[in-house]
Amino acid sequence: MGEILSSVLAGLKDRPDLADAIYQWRPDGVRFAADEILPVVPVDMQAGSVEVVTTESLLNVPNTARAAGGYYNEINEYLTTIAYSCTDKGLENADLHGYKQTLQYNREVGKVQHILWQMMLAREKTVMDRVLNATTWSGMITTPPQATAAHKNWSDPKNSDPIADVMTAKAAVLGRTGVEPNAVIMSAKTLGSLLVHEKILAKFQNNSVVTNQLIMDSLKLIFDVEKIIVSDVMYNTAAEGLTASLSSVASDTYVSVARVGGAGGIATPAIGWTFLWNEDSPNPYTVESYADMRRRATVYRVRHNTDEKVVEPKFAQLIKVAGHS
Repeated sequence: MGEILSSVLAGLKDRPDLADAIYQWRPDGVRFAADEILPVVPVDMQAGSVEVVTTESLLNVPNTARAAGGYYNEINEYLTTIAYSCTDKGLENADLHGYKQTLQYNREVGKVQHILWQMMLAREKTVMDRVLNATTWSGMITTPPQATAAHKNWSDPKNSDPIADVMTAKAAVLGRTGVEPNAVIMSAKTLGSLLVHEKILAKFQNNSVVTNQLIMDSLKLIFDVEKIIVSDVMYNTAAEGLTASLSSVASDTYVSVARVGGAGGIATPAIGWTFLWNEDSPNPYTVESYADMRRRATVYRVRHNTDEKVVEPKFAQLIKVAGHS
């Protein structure tokens, strides 16, 4: 058995050509949000710790004056050490030799795209479970103030008030961190409620034509954020072999009003990051292939070594937008 395994692994090839081919590829008609919510940060070790700048170090007002002949005042960084641990994650797909192909296309790229879809689905589920999580944000959840429970749900286009709810959540984050949220994160179903909501549509009374795209583009202005992040990815909840039963990867119950990371990296305030061990997987997705001689197959693999981690929950506030009854 060991000889068979070693003969297989001896043919393992890194495939940067296929990685380049799928680098910008994303499935049509599906919005994946994981990369925007927990951006990728390369790390040099599989497990370790990183220092995150705290709210105190950002907001303490220092004395910048220097006395004649004296030293400049030295600031103290109030750093919080966050542990991370990257896990090797990957999937394979075999292309069996010796079978007549009825469809002509680039089989290598097609195989790798199929694996990438599954990898992206798994990552999306992980990230959305972590950022729309009532347990993580216990004590940091906005409940709409309407007296009648059903009127709190954003699916009620007359009585709920998404604009007021988002502003309340933004004020909560600003009040405890001194930092403005820059994103509103939601499911496609929640977005659908906003597209027909009376208080949102009232902002377009002077427009002769109001399209869903116009509303989508304007939500950033209405909520005063840089990003509206929507995940409309679905997954099958049925057991293998049974009729598919689809559910949203993103919770329809909660919306997150959050500070998400950007180009400044981990020195900037953010709810979290995806730590990528770059020695093992230097790209967000590494592509490899090898020959499986026993099956007369070429096996394609897509993998990465990551930890999708919520670093600082206080940079977000959840809003419960559904489930009130």
